Amino acid sequence: MEVTKKKGIRRKPGQILRIPLGNGVFAYGQTRTISGCTFFDYTDDGMSTDPQFVIKQPVIFQIGIDDYAIRDQLWEVIAVLPISPELDQ
Repeated sequence: MEVTKKKGIRRKPGQILRIPLGNGVFAYGQTRTISGCTFFDYTDDGMSTDPQFVIKQPVIFQIGIDDYAIRDQLWEVIAVLPISPELDQ
């Protein structure tokens, strides 16, 4: 039996990421640039998350991230939305 490698997801600006924190709690971020990501001050159980609501929450920080979390699907891409102009600086 041949093992096939799972195809990774490519990073694109505007992706809304669902990030597992453990114990059924998820945090959220949005990719901005080739390596930048904005993280929002919002957590939930991941059951009925509205991406439009998430991106309207306060920003807690912005930082560069490695692609492996997205590529290897450790962080789930739940939507792709336009980046707010004030966050895309």
